[in-house]
Amino acid sequence: MNLISGSGLAFEYSKVFRTGKKLTAEQAKEEIVFACDNVPAIYGGPARSFDEAWERFGDRITEHGMGHYSKLELFVTSKEPKRL
Repeated sequence: MNLISGSGLAFEYSKVFRTGKKLTAEQAKEEIVFACDNVPAIYGGPARSFDEAWERFGDRITEHGMGHYSKLELFVTSKEPKRL
């Protein structure tokens, strides 16, 4: 919210949109590789290697697919009126 108020905009409301889809095993592999490679840099914490993750979950992902869920949050703003 500081980013919004510091920009001269007035916060009106926000809305959350949740999305979900089922990934195939190949799509899941791409997502897991990305996460294993990037989670430490993005979030500052450790991550398993792809090989460790696939060893543990690969059979179930191959059989059932993998759910992928994300959240998008929309912030609606307006220009603050100029004060005279």
